Amino acid sequence: MSADRVEHAVALGPDGWPAWPVFDETEAEALDRTLRSRLWWRNEGSETAAFEQEFASYQGGGHALALTNGTQAIEIALGALDIGEGDEVILPALTFYSTASAVLNVGAKPVFVDCYRDTYCLDPASAEAAINSRTAAIVAVHMSGEMCDMTRLRALCDRHALYLVEDAAHAPGAAWQGCRAGEQSDAATFSFQAAKLLTSGEGGLALFRDRDLHKRALQLSNCGRMPGDVTYDHRVLGTNARLGEFQSAVLRAQLSRLDQQIEQRAAGYAILESALGSVPGVVMQRRDLGTTRHARYAVMFEIAEIHAVRRGDVVARLKQRGVPAGICYP
Repeated sequence: MSADRVEHAVALGPDGWPAWPVFDETEAEALDRTLRSRLWWRNEGSETAAFEQEFASYQGGGHALALTNGTQAIEIALGALDIGEGDEVILPALTFYSTASAVLNVGAKPVFVDCYRDTYCLDPASAEAAINSRTAAIVAVHMSGEMCDMTRLRALCDRHALYLVEDAAHAPGAAWQGCRAGEQSDAATFSFQAAKLLTSGEGGLALFRDRDLHKRALQLSNCGRMPGDVTYDHRVLGTNARLGEFQSAVLRAQLSRLDQQIEQRAAGYAILESALGSVPGVVMQRRDLGTTRHARYAVMFEIAEIHAVRRGDVVARLKQRGVPAGICYP
């Protein structure tokens, strides 16, 4: 990496914090390359297909499908698994809106279960207690880059003949016992929204181990058609969830520096963990020993109710001092 690229990568924003998103001439060259190709549609261009192959390889293999956003990635994945009306899908109670809205949008019923108090990830025992004859799948949400217990969840789904889906919006590059998201599940979904570890402003991806599931998902995201169709042969009821070539070109550049950024975040997290962990009443998110690589999407911690301190007050005071802070999902 040249000196000017390093300088650009650590540019500071108006608040004094490192500017986000990070970019350099790699993105600029990728966008220019795509612009000059005049092939801006995924069904004609090559950037999206190349990104899918590169991302699948990075995640340990499988078949990737780049999509418009992470929300539709979950919907498309559930649709490819033929989950719909009459089915129930088990979810952690602590998650972003889209994990549940996607289940509702395919006509299924979300069933919320408890998470571990310390890792904020789905408790397999709570999931098992919620299984009944209508249960079709379990969605494991890797909270802030901390991996769910994929060993127990995979065994649980196999025992009850259920699909296992990973919502890995926070966890590209993370690993459970050496396996990355998508290696132990039927489908894994990712988000490339502006705040995510890989970003193109908006974007998403669904990753499948099974080629036939990938083919069905591709049809669902391409108005029910297979790529190359020129006869308007809509084989299934689908939607348009195709990711554009410009976003894919940016994501290829973003992926090239993800490992380096994960290492930087790990180093920064160690400093914060040491400092925050010594503050009375602050309980840091625990890392399960099974999480052999943590993506460190955010620094999450619980504030105990001591000295009448409320978390909202703490967040407000942090923001006054220029620290990017927020309250987790309700």
